[in-house]
Amino acid sequence: MIDLHDPAVARSVLEALRRKRDGDMAAPETVRRKRKVLVHALHDAIEQGELGTHPLERIRWRVPKQSVAVFPRVVVNPQQAQNLVPHQATFALSTGVTPSRVEQQVMRDDATRPRIAM
Repeated sequence: MIDLHDPAVARSVLEALRRKRDGDMAAPETVRRKRKVLVHALHDAIEQGELGTHPLERIRWRVPKQSVAVFPRVVVNPQQAQNLVPHQATFALSTGVTPSRVEQQVMRDDATRPRIAM
């Protein structure tokens, strides 16, 4: 652990957190979790007297940001949404839910759904 005081070694350890075992890039939440485990291990080493100072405090490094791209294959387009309305009513009637109850649920969902600017 003493080698972590060398900035080049510490930076290479942090960069290794960004990769999965197969070499692909890891998801940002995975990198964040791995870094948290590393930081806690270093804090434990400091408490036990193995390290004098925290070796990562001097290095500027950020966890990659999560992308917010919307994939068209996943999002319902307006035509698909119009086609879903009759199916939703048919499903509701076949399960014993009244159409007014379906309408109330849809209105409540619309009110709580965040608006996304395109």
